[in-house]
Amino acid sequence: VRLLGQAEIAELHERYLAFDFSSERYALGNIRCGDEGLRLGEESLRVLSLIDIDELHIPNEITAYAEAREGERRYPRDHFSFLFSVPGCQTLLYNQVISIPDQTRIRRDLELKRKRHQSMPDSANGLSVTDIEDMFIDIARDNEMLVHSHFSLLVKGPADQLPQAVNHIESQLFALGIVPGRNTYNQFELFRAAIPGNADELKAYDRFLTSRPAAVSLCLKERLPVSDPSPDLLWFTDRQGVPIGIDCHELPMQTGRIANRNKFILGPSGSGKSFFTNSYVKQCRAQGADIILVDTGHSYAGLCRYFGGKYITYEADRPITMNPFRIEAIELNDERRQFMISLIGLIWKGPEGTLTQIEETVLLKVVTEYYADYFGERSRVQALHFDSFYTYALERIHEIRTTDRVPFDLDEFRFVLRKFHRGGEYDRILNDEFDQSLFSEPFIVFEIDSIKEHKLLFPITTLIIMGVFIQKMRYRRNRKILIIEEAWKAIASPIMAGYIVYVYKTVRKFAGEAIVVTQELDDIIGNPVVKNSILANSDTV
Repeated sequence: VRLLGQAEIAELHERYLAFDFSSERYALGNIRCGDEGLRLGEESLRVLSLIDIDELHIPNEITAYAEAREGERRYPRDHFSFLFSVPGCQTLLYNQVISIPDQTRIRRDLELKRKRHQSMPDSANGLSVTDIEDMFIDIARDNEMLVHSHFSLLVKGPADQLPQAVNHIESQLFALGIVPGRNTYNQFELFRAAIPGNADELKAYDRFLTSRPAAVSLCLKERLPVSDPSPDLLWFTDRQGVPIGIDCHELPMQTGRIANRNKFILGPSGSGKSFFTNSYVKQCRAQGADIILVDTGHSYAGLCRYFGGKYITYEADRPITMNPFRIEAIELNDERRQFMISLIGLIWKGPEGTLTQIEETVLLKVVTEYYADYFGERSRVQALHFDSFYTYALERIHEIRTTDRVPFDLDEFRFVLRKFHRGGEYDRILNDEFDQSLFSEPFIVFEIDSIKEHKLLFPITTLIIMGVFIQKMRYRRNRKILIIEEAWKAIASPIMAGYIVYVYKTVRKFAGEAIVVTQELDDIIGNPVVKNSILANSDTV
């Protein structure tokens, strides 16, 4: 939005007189007023006043939009979107004028009018009294205001085709419950009043009084979509199937429409979530983004082959492994410590378990001292992996229990975590180094459908994968995208809440985005972790 210069204002005025706003060259012709409208050179122009002030053929209630259907698909549509496809017209202008009068004076005048109608018993007067009283109630309840409004349609076209355009507009308005004014005596007045900046010429009989919401509902709130002015465009189509470029990442951030790039994709089964996500991921990867995708239904195997990416499936003899305990000293911060507590708590308590305040405090103390020992004198910890932490934690927790006399079930802790220690059932998962080449692999799909029902391995594996994404997020300079399909259930536990918040809030700082794709609306609404962490930190839904 900007102010027009003097030359631009002069050109706009001349284009209005020619009623041509799109041609590179335009010509001014004679303007002649007749019984049926105006003549602009060889073309005819007709002004349709939307509301006839003498008749007021308008609906008692009007919504902000209508619901359109296309097969089984439904979507909101502006009441006046038909104006984009009026046959037989060359130029169409919808003049919308809303002015705010003195509210005290208007209400006083209405009150006098109500008393005048009330003093003369009559069915028509009774309806007028009821309408005025209902309006007062709405204004008081919603703290609304009354406005003066004017709406008119200026249609220009060949003389032999203009009646077809007018009939089409009238039939569409009739479907809304509106019968436009048929008076033609003030065509030139309305034409002059529609000159940009000249609405003050509207006469009292061309304006009607209504509430602000009703007036706004009669405005055209749509326009033909155009591609965003950005080099980072993803291509979709409009409702007519015409390609349109949308910047989902940078432009909305620069203009303040969103505060992060995270996205939440929700829809019932068969609604096209995976189809949309495949298209989205394909275009993002083509623009150079690094993609890590956690899938549970083989929906992205073809896309992975297309880009020559790495498709990793969890197998019993070849599990997805990583050493989340090995970090650099610079990475040791509150978020990292919280991640380690979440991982240990997940192994110990399970996905649905919670840590008590004492247990969380003890684990925080042990994790802090474990890394302090390694990065310090290294008297106990010689290497960073699960085995060394397990050994260190058993010794240190025993000392804390003895010294501070705090309740901590060390036997349960030892027994449950032992299966991840060397010789245990899952000894490789948290001890083996991860494939280092994945840090530079631009497209990775983790297919963990085989363990999606495993209450322990599923959330742990998902957490490990998110750890890989964090490494990419911190050290790769391009855009990074983490997409989790249905696997949010694995991390939607009270223990994991802090880590989810960390990922969703931190990824913004590294030009990254986290995307969750799901169809379980009831589970989302009823899950405070997901609702307060994922939804609250996804500006695009």
